[in-house]
Amino acid sequence: MCCFTDVPGPIIRTLSISLPIELAGHVDVIHPSTAFATPKFRPISSFKSRMFKRDAITPADCNTSDSINAITPACLQALYNIPAALATQKNNALMVTGYLDQWASIADLQAFLKQFRPDLPSNQTFRTFAIDGGTNPQGPNDGREEGNLDVEYTAGIASGVPLQFLTVGGSDLPTALLDTATFLSGVEDPPTVVTTSYGDNESVFGTSLATKICEGYAAASARGISILFASGDGGVNGGFDNGVDCGIFLPVFPASCPWVTAVGSTVGFNPEVAVDFSGGGFSNIFPTPSYQQSAVAKFLKVLPSNFPGNGKFNQTSRAYPDLSIQGQNFLINWIGEVGAVGGTSASSPAVAAIVSLINDELLAAGKPVLGFLNPFIYANPSAFNDIKIGHNSGLACPSSSAAFDAVPGWDPLSGLGTPNYQDLLAAALV
Repeated sequence: MCCFTDVPGPIIRTLSISLPIELAGHVDVIHPSTAFATPKFRPISSFKSRMFKRDAITPADCNTSDSINAITPACLQALYNIPAALATQKNNALMVTGYLDQWASIADLQAFLKQFRPDLPSNQTFRTFAIDGGTNPQGPNDGREEGNLDVEYTAGIASGVPLQFLTVGGSDLPTALLDTATFLSGVEDPPTVVTTSYGDNESVFGTSLATKICEGYAAASARGISILFASGDGGVNGGFDNGVDCGIFLPVFPASCPWVTAVGSTVGFNPEVAVDFSGGGFSNIFPTPSYQQSAVAKFLKVLPSNFPGNGKFNQTSRAYPDLSIQGQNFLINWIGEVGAVGGTSASSPAVAAIVSLINDELLAAGKPVLGFLNPFIYANPSAFNDIKIGHNSGLACPSSSAAFDAVPGWDPLSGLGTPNYQDLLAAALV
């Protein structure tokens, strides 16, 4: 939701770095060190949300004849067959992460639920965890757009699921992500689902740091945690839709980590379309994981020989996103007012809420939670609504810019498509 800023002066980096020989083999990465990974410094790099000036009228239902219909929890329930019944399992927490002073307001959450989910208890709150000196102040103006968006739509869709908010201090996103992965790997009574709406271009992290963070998420997923990330708001052009580098192909991390589930965005209803800002592409660090080899191979076969992106992306690497969901015109309550926002940062918490509800039903049936999602979802493509229209050139780039197109089956805009709750639940209960 915030963009990067130019550095007013030089960036200081050491020309070389060394460690005592006694530490050799014990240190995986030092950050920051010698790298000049990007000419831009990004001190506040969460994925963008876009405020739309429009009447914030609560729709009576999801008006699928209106292509710019505002999105509410009720609309998402109607679109994806999501139940409204209260969850019953207490050991099934859903965690939202907050970085870079993006806080979540309990007062705004309760006002949001009163307006958009009046069937839920009006005293809904969340448990707060903090690392690296993170805070979550609750003054009348302390709610932030990203934090409110994430907690409001997780609570608004995952009816009755215990909600947690992890606030991480500091202004360095790579450090915050690494410390989050370490926290999840060791926290007592871990959440079953974690959603994150932050990231940056893969090149900002570099191979060693990205690998270290990704391995941390692998360790966390081994504990039964489903880890979801927004796929970015720059289309194929990386994490930011700045219109400067149209036609280039830049992967986004952590969405490109094979141990997380990356979520893209759609818009509209009949048909549902992969929106142009939906981040997607291929990693330059991680190889293609086995769970998606078949799906990605089918996509690559349909690329024409004269595709303008040929040679601009690594066809043998991890591809993303894995799935998608609506990502535009989400009504939220922010500092006591209602407005509409969008971005893949809206999509990730919506999918996380769906996963939490399925976990609730699995636990109630005496079954384990879904945990690492990707092998499961790629094994069940029929549980998704295939998205066949879209071109992710980015909002700020002309539609003629080189980018990926949505096609039948998996593609690097919409992944496998949008989820059908009942079909996913049936596959999970088998």
